[in-house]
Amino acid sequence: MTPGKLSKVKMNVKDPEGDPLKFSWVVFAESTDIKTGGDKESVSPSFPRCTVRAENGSAVIRAPKQPGNYRLFVIVKDDQGGAAAENFCFQVKAK
Repeated sequence: MTPGKLSKVKMNVKDPEGDPLKFSWVVFAESTDIKTGGDKESVSPSFPRCTVRAENGSAVIRAPKQPGNYRLFVIVKDDQGGAAAENFCFQVKAK
């Protein structure tokens, strides 16, 4: 992916009880603080402005300007306290 490129992403998710769902999308830099055995890792920088538009389980994401490895996280919540999260890795390469 090149810096600034727009990509459309979509999650197909259903709540077992039919509750309405809320989606949160955010891009983080790939972690470089890798630990083992449950040791605490630092939180990678986030890029909230990379989420251009989000609605009804889909979003338009703009690739960060800096080349590197990133993860797109999506968190899905219902109004009863249920939640799930998923992430997808991607790489931004210089033009």
